[in-house]
Amino acid sequence: ETPVAPAGDSRDSRDKNENRRNNEENRPAPQNNRVRAVPKNSSQSSHNSAERIRRVELATCFRKLSSLLPTYRHSDLDKHQMPKIKVLTDAKSYCLHLQKTLEETEDELETVQLRNAHLKQSLIEKRKKIYSD
Repeated sequence: ETPVAPAGDSRDSRDKNENRRNNEENRPAPQNNRVRAVPKNSSQSSHNSAERIRRVELATCFRKLSSLLPTYRHSDLDKHQMPKIKVLTDAKSYCLHLQKTLEETEDELETVQLRNAHLKQSLIEKRKKIYSD
């Protein structure tokens, strides 16, 4: 049904009203933007399941990593309360510390091995001198 234009309305005005009403009728219904509690299909369900497993594995890895760090090993803090960035930063620092300690120990080992070789050579020479006399 076409709206009746009030007196003094022009034909253009009636056409605009009719076009507006037609556009509103043809406009799609508004979408509901709520998050669905139930997955739409099995692929979404499997994705959600995989994501849940990934999060659990990640949390487990962070707990294991933090248990290896001296700062957290005997800590009364709940492992879930530790910020992940703090665990990663402390792990990096600890790895660098271990790397430096390893290098120092390797240098010390090399020094001791050289000294040991020198002492062995000295012992051989002294034994030769004793037996040759």
